[in-house]
Amino acid sequence: MRVDEEIRSRLERSLEIVEAPSTRVEPVVRRARSLRRRHRAAALMVAAVGIVALVVPLVLLWPLGRDEVADVGPATEPGRLVVAARVPIAPGITDVATGFGSVWVTGNNGVTRVDPGSDTVIAHIPVPGTGDYSGIAVGEGSVWVTAPELRPDGSRGNLVRIDPDTNEVAATIHIGGPIQYLAVGSGSVWVTLPDAGTSTVFRVDPGSDRVIGSIPVAEASGPVVIGEGSVWVTHPWVGGIVTEIDPTTGQVVDTLDVASVQAVGDGSLWGSTGESVLRIDPDSGSVLATIPIPRAQTVAFDGSTVWVLVSPRSSDPELFYPIAGTAGVVRIDPATDRVLGEPVALEDLQPIAMAADDRGVWVADYYDGILSRVEVGG
Repeated sequence: MRVDEEIRSRLERSLEIVEAPSTRVEPVVRRARSLRRRHRAAALMVAAVGIVALVVPLVLLWPLGRDEVADVGPATEPGRLVVAARVPIAPGITDVATGFGSVWVTGNNGVTRVDPGSDTVIAHIPVPGTGDYSGIAVGEGSVWVTAPELRPDGSRGNLVRIDPDTNEVAATIHIGGPIQYLAVGSGSVWVTLPDAGTSTVFRVDPGSDRVIGSIPVAEASGPVVIGEGSVWVTHPWVGGIVTEIDPTTGQVVDTLDVASVQAVGDGSLWGSTGESVLRIDPDSGSVLATIPIPRAQTVAFDGSTVWVLVSPRSSDPELFYPIAGTAGVVRIDPATDRVLGEPVALEDLQPIAMAADDRGVWVADYYDGILSRVEVGG
């Protein structure tokens, strides 16, 4: 395909031509190394899972030197993206979700609730054991959080249910092990337990707060999403496959040979490869469109737009030394599979998660603990 020089110029100008800071990134690298040592010292299975999990803050950002932008057609100009707010939470935030008129963030310090109308923190809910790899999801009348780390009571691997009316923990469901990703849908909460051998997807009944099923899946299970009648589990660290589960039977029904499924919308599955965004047919598993976006990290769908989080560039080709101002957010029109307008740059060094609402998207930065709201300007 012909390279679209206009799109190349826009992405390079907005996300790449930034001077590298000299000092802020050293703690990122030191922390990654300490985490690696910590997980290597754990028991065999936990260590194997930890090696998988430790790359969550960094491997999601891995395509560090890909500057090429292939032809995605002429971008339209529906409005300029802007960073409308930056809400300080706390360093070490790991995931974000929207629901019940709020934005919910989890991480090292438990769960924080943000009011999107005022861009202020309105509640903090202590949740022991969240740590570096906690996930969060909303549905079935509650906010659900994975707490994989060791708690003061000696347990680990707990699924925590938060009542959005009271901002208090309503239930703690012990699953065990370093559970991480989760999704809510089809009348259940689905929680993944990654393993170097066979991973497990646990099914939890929100009516009884009990585990009602466990489904063996391929090794190193990752993010899980629900839509188009199925549960989709990505396995990004084994070459890129996706497991399809039938929520009616709780059985694996197919394996897709695609890099990831991170969102569902407009009759399609959406995922990223690190250098492009994929639109996937949920029935056949075939790739319907490939939209080149360098360093595409994850995607979200808001009902009419595909949002793409772009990871930062690195000043070093071997180690991850992120350059502030080179992360960003891009939009795709699902009607045309083309980029909408220009991207917006983010100052984040470790943007780790993104969630959409009716105003735009929220991006969580692990390193500085900042929650950014990106929306279309006037």
